[in-house]
Amino acid sequence: MQKHWMNKLLDQVLKCFPAISSAGAQTRPATGGFSGAGVWRVSGTGGTYALRRWPRGSLPEPRILGLHSLLQHIADSGLEHVAVPLRSNCGSTLVKMKGYAWQLEPWLPGAADFHSSPTEQRLSNTMCALAGWHIAAADFRPANSANAWFTNASSERSPAIAERLQRTQAWLSGDLNAVDRLLAARRRTEFTGVATTVAGNARLVLPAIRSELAALADLRVPLQPCLRDVWHDHILFEGDRVTGIIDPSACRTENVATDLARLLGSLVADDVQQREFALNCYAELRPMTPDEHRLMTVLDRSAVVLGPLGWLRRKYLDQASFNEGAVLLRLKQQCDRLLVLTQSLLTS
Repeated sequence: MQKHWMNKLLDQVLKCFPAISSAGAQTRPATGGFSGAGVWRVSGTGGTYALRRWPRGSLPEPRILGLHSLLQHIADSGLEHVAVPLRSNCGSTLVKMKGYAWQLEPWLPGAADFHSSPTEQRLSNTMCALAGWHIAAADFRPANSANAWFTNASSERSPAIAERLQRTQAWLSGDLNAVDRLLAARRRTEFTGVATTVAGNARLVLPAIRSELAALADLRVPLQPCLRDVWHDHILFEGDRVTGIIDPSACRTENVATDLARLLGSLVADDVQQREFALNCYAELRPMTPDEHRLMTVLDRSAVVLGPLGWLRRKYLDQASFNEGAVLLRLKQQCDRLLVLTQSLLTS
C-alpha cells in the first residue's frame, strides 16, 4: 500500500516537468547518502534523470533556488559535470507537493570509485574540476533573495572558523561528558566501541583544536560560494575523467580552503605527498594564498575530530535514527584519522 501511494505521488510530481513523459517513465530508488533527502532514478523517453526530494525543514526556499541559479551559472561557464535542475510547467525549478519540495535534474554518469582506483591522473582531474567550479562560482551574482547565502567578499572572516569554535566549546562545556555517560549505559556493540574510542581521543585533542581555531578567528580571506561538503562519494568518474560533482546542498559562502580540506581529507587522508601533488594541480588553475593554506590545515584538523563527533551527537544527544551499519563504516574511517591526529599532538 505504501509503495503504491509513493509511486502515485512520484507520478504526480513528474507530470510537472515537461522534459519527461511520466506515463512512460520508470522510477526506482537510488542509493542515497546521509543527508536524509530522497533520490529516485527516472528513466524515460527524454533521458535519465534524478528526482530529488528535499527533507522537510531542511533549507529555506530562497536558498535552494539561489543554489539552482548558481548551478546554472556554473554550467553556462562551460563546466559539464554539474547537474542543473530543470524548470517545471510553472517555470520554477522547485515543485511543492505533499509538504515536500522536489527537483528534477539530469542523471550524471559515472561512479564514486576513487578509492578503488586512486591514480594520480584521477586526483589531478578531480582538483582541476574543483578549481574550475570555484573559478566559475566566484563570478556568480545572486538575486537579492539569495544574497545571504551566496555572496562574494574580497576580505572577510571564514564562517567555518566561528562555527567550529562554537561546536568545539559546546563539546568541552558538557556535551562530551553527556555522551560519555550515555555510552557507559549502553550495551557494548561494535558501534559503541568505536564511539567510545572517538570520544576518548576527542577529549585529548579538543583543547588544542580550540586554540588553533581561535588563532584564526580574525583571519580575513576571500569568500565566495563553496560546496562545503565535497568528498569522495560526491565525485563521479568514468575511467579517469570526472563526470560529476554531485549533491551541492550544503553550498554557501565560504573560502575555498573549506572545500579543499574536506575533499583531500576524504580522498588522500594524511598522505603528505598526495596532498602536495593535489594542491599543486589545483593551484595551476586557482592559486592559493599563504593564509588560505593555513586556513585549510586548521579546517582539516578540526574536521578530523568534529566530523566523527557529529555522528555521536546525532546518535546519542539528538537521538536521530540512521542506518548504523552504513554510518559505522564511515565512522571507522574518521576514527582512523583521529587516532593519527591524537598521536601527532601527544608526541609533538
